[in-house]
Amino acid sequence: MLTPQEAGTTLLCPLARTFGSKEASLHCRGAACAVWRWERITTKHPAWLPAVRAVATEIGERQPYPKAAAIVAADPVKYGLTSDRGFCGIGGQP
Repeated sequence: MLTPQEAGTTLLCPLARTFGSKEASLHCRGAACAVWRWERITTKHPAWLPAVRAVATEIGERQPYPKAAAIVAADPVKYGLTSDRGFCGIGGQP
């Protein structure tokens, strides 16, 4: 996973030679590219459990936190589960 800025300075675009135009860039365009994919925040992501535990504390729930997990899953952005990293979608899932 790379930030869009890291991708733009370290990766070459696999489509640049195929679909290039006068303004084509050889480097990855990161988030500005149609095939850029953002990192998904799943239940295995290191930020998931702390967010669920925080919600469980707020609502007074004990383990295994089914209600808290459902609340976080319904609106992950509200609980800070966003990523600034992604990957080129042409290569499939990393």
